[in-house]
Amino acid sequence: MVHLYRYHCGRSSLHPEPIIDELVDAFHDLGGKEGKQQQVRNPDLTDWCIEANDCDNHAHAQDSGGITFRAPRNEPATLWTVVIAPSGSSKSLALQHVMRPVYGHEREARDRYEAAMERYDPEGDEPRPVRTRYRTGDPTPEAVVQILDENPRGLLLSRDELAAWIGSFDRYSSGAADLQFWIELWNGVQVSQDRVGDGNVTVDRPAVPLTGTIQPETLAEKVGELHFRTGFASRLILCRPPVKPKTLTGAEVTQALRERYGQLLRTLYALEDRMEDDTPASVTLSSAAKETWIRFYNRENERLNAEASDTSRAARAKTINHAAHLTLTFHLCRVADGDREPGPVSEDTLEDGLTVARWCLNETLRVYETLDLDTKALGPPERFLRRLPTPFTTDDAREAADGGGRHRTDNV
Repeated sequence: MVHLYRYHCGRSSLHPEPIIDELVDAFHDLGGKEGKQQQVRNPDLTDWCIEANDCDNHAHAQDSGGITFRAPRNEPATLWTVVIAPSGSSKSLALQHVMRPVYGHEREARDRYEAAMERYDPEGDEPRPVRTRYRTGDPTPEAVVQILDENPRGLLLSRDELAAWIGSFDRYSSGAADLQFWIELWNGVQVSQDRVGDGNVTVDRPAVPLTGTIQPETLAEKVGELHFRTGFASRLILCRPPVKPKTLTGAEVTQALRERYGQLLRTLYALEDRMEDDTPASVTLSSAAKETWIRFYNRENERLNAEASDTSRAARAKTINHAAHLTLTFHLCRVADGDREPGPVSEDTLEDGLTVARWCLNETLRVYETLDLDTKALGPPERFLRRLPTPFTTDDAREAADGGGRHRTDNV
């Protein structure tokens, strides 16, 4: 899921600027001229993957297609996005607006399942009907694994308010284990649940894109050291659009745009996502795209090693993954929209994915800065030391331990 706003926030500035043209063009006018004024999201491209791999900062292209490195790894089209805005900013309305077609798919699937259950004979030879799922709002590992077991294609987790989910990962309860479960989900590695009386449920290739909203103060309160230390926080693409006074203009999304958006989602859901051996379908990069990817990969790793902040370094590392995920999303959208033939990812599509990935990184780092999340990433000893002045006295240490104190560099 990718949120598109008409603004750009560079890392060096805390003030929104006009969005770069490349960000809008990256969506290739999927909604026509009117579509550029809307939020465009891809709800569920789960089992598809780009063949993109890494090892030891050394990459080389192979003629067999894809980006081949020493240890192969597939990148799924999984994105976790969080829109940050205060209460009353219509963030919930925007989410509902773009989720409406997905709700429709979920409703139709529910009706088909209920009708099938009415016809189902437990004593007969027909297997018990399975309900097709497109989204869920229940973030518990038990619920997610059960749904994925019956829907291997994957599903979308969407919640209007993500505060409870983010805040549920507590090191003093089962929350820490749940956090690790979600990290494994994002990585697309096998997840498993054992339940008394129900046996074991194992999902080999889980795929759960996520999207939702949260208020800025709530995010700053809920995110802590554990989220950053485990790498969970770096997997979130954060977006904090500027808040402006609400005005009525009479403008509405046209019916034609609604229908085109709905048709795009229907086509995406209908794409064949499995190979004959039941492995996820993959796409590769064209020769030109492979060369561009290698340059991007090496350059980003150089920048990653130069980062002074652990939080920035982690976010930049995940940007490489996000770039592959976004590129695959754009490629499949263009194939579904009829703009491209199925086949290798083109260089221009890859460039669009890289452009949006860089924008997402800059925006995420801007959110870190404006909400002081770098401090949240520190453990208690580090936060204590930061509150100490230089030099400090026993009284200064006592005051810092109570939560006060001057910054340690005040007297440098």
